[in-house]
Amino acid sequence: MSDQDNDVLGDSQGSGDDMSDFEIPQWKYDAKEDDDLVLSSSSSDDESDAPDDNGSNEEYCDDMGPHTTSYGSGLDQILSRVKKSSRITRASRTASLPVISKKNKGDLAITSFNLGASFDSKVTDKVEQLKSVRQMMEIGLSQPESNGVVMREETIRGLKTRYRIKLEKNDMLESVGPDLIDVMCRDETGRYRDWYFITKNSKDETIPTRNILGFFTSLGVNPKILEDEFHIVDSHLDELDPYPMVHHPAYILQEFEKLPIHTNTFKWWLFLILDKTIFNSLECNVFWCETMIHKFTIQYGSLKKLVELYWEYIQLKERKYYMLYRLTRLVPSLKSAFMDDLFEKDSKKLVKQFDVLFDSQNYKDLLYFILFIYGSELYPIGNDSNLEGETDEAKEIMNFDGEFDTLSGQSTVNPIPLQSMSQYFKDCIIDVSSDGQCAREIPIMLGILKLFSFQT
Repeated sequence: MSDQDNDVLGDSQGSGDDMSDFEIPQWKYDAKEDDDLVLSSSSSDDESDAPDDNGSNEEYCDDMGPHTTSYGSGLDQILSRVKKSSRITRASRTASLPVISKKNKGDLAITSFNLGASFDSKVTDKVEQLKSVRQMMEIGLSQPESNGVVMREETIRGLKTRYRIKLEKNDMLESVGPDLIDVMCRDETGRYRDWYFITKNSKDETIPTRNILGFFTSLGVNPKILEDEFHIVDSHLDELDPYPMVHHPAYILQEFEKLPIHTNTFKWWLFLILDKTIFNSLECNVFWCETMIHKFTIQYGSLKKLVELYWEYIQLKERKYYMLYRLTRLVPSLKSAFMDDLFEKDSKKLVKQFDVLFDSQNYKDLLYFILFIYGSELYPIGNDSNLEGETDEAKEIMNFDGEFDTLSGQSTVNPIPLQSMSQYFKDCIIDVSSDGQCAREIPIMLGILKLFSFQT
C-alpha cells in the first residue's frame, strides 16, 4: 500500500478528493448481532470474512495488517477499525457489570446498592431503642405495687369467659373464633365495643312484616330490648360485637318501611339505625333516614317532639354526644332542634357544657361534642380571627360563673363572639396537649378546631 493510501485511510482528517477513486457501497445493519456492529455490502451476503468472537481472524487484526477485498485495502482497514471500536465498547460495558464468582455452584453473589439519601442507616438502632422502652414499660407495670399486668389479665380472662358464654347461648361461638375473641377482649381503643341492636343470628330466610315484634325478633333482636321500659344507657355501649349472621342491611331497611304503625316504631327505628352494624352500612344513608324522619314528623307533629322522645329512649351520660353525633350525621335536619333544646341559642350554655366535659376529663365525649356543635347556628364553620394569647373576651369566658336570669332562662351576659369562643376552646386543648402523656383524643380535637375555623 502506498504512503498516500495510508495517509487517507489511516487518518479521518484526510481530504475528500483522496476518496474519489473508491466506490461507496450501500450499508445495512444486521439486527441479529446484539453487541457487535456488523457492516455488510448490499452487493454481497458473504460473511466469511467476519472475525469470530475471539477476534482470531487474522484479516481483522488489531495492527491493521494488509487485507484485500473487492473494495481495496483501504476499505478493509475502515472495517477493521469499526470492529476494533466495537470490541473496546463491549469490553468497557462488561467491565461495569458486577462480577459473579463461579467457583462454587452454591455460592450466593452479594451486590451492594446505593439506597439514596433518604435511607436511614440507623433504623435498626431506633427499633432496638423502641424495644427497650417497651420492656421498661412492661417491667414497670409488673411491679408489685402497681400490679397492673395481673389485674389486667384477670379482667381479660373474665371478659372472655362471659363473652364465650353469651356467644354459646346465641349459637354464634363458631362464627367468632378464639383468636378474634382474644383480640376483641384485649382491645383498648373501643373498636369492638358499641351499641348493637341485632345481637343474634337471623332466624328466617325472609323477614315477616305483618307484626312489628315478629319483625325484630326474626332479625335477631333480644326480646328484652323490645320491652316498653327498655332504654339505652352507657353500659350498653360497652357490649362487644357479637358478629351475628344477619340479613343484608338493604333488605332490612326495605322491609322496615312495610311495617304497620306502632307506638314504639320511632323508638325501635332509632335503635336500629344507631346499631353499629347498620350504621356502617352504605344503605343506611342520609336520604333514607331523612325520608323516615319526615314520616315520623307527620306522625308525632314536630321535630321538637321527636327530640323529647329521643331523650326518653336514649339516656346516656358518659357517651351522650357520641350517639347524638351519630344520629345527626344520618339526620342533619335534627341538628338545629337538638341545639335549641340543649343550649337555647345561648353561647354561654355551650361554653359551660364544654367546661363540664373538659374538667371531668371526659375527652371521648368532648371530641364528639365538638363534632356535634360545629356547623350549627351557635358554632358555624367559618373564618376565625388569629388571636394570640388570652384576650379580654376569652378571660371573660373562663371567669364566667354561670349565672342566668331565672325569669327568662337566658344568660344576663351578651352572647360570646365566635372568635373568642373558638379561641378559648383551642387554648384549653393546647394546655393539656403540652403534656406528653395526653389522651389520644386531644390532638384530634386540636386538629378539628383548627381545621373547621380555617386557622393554622
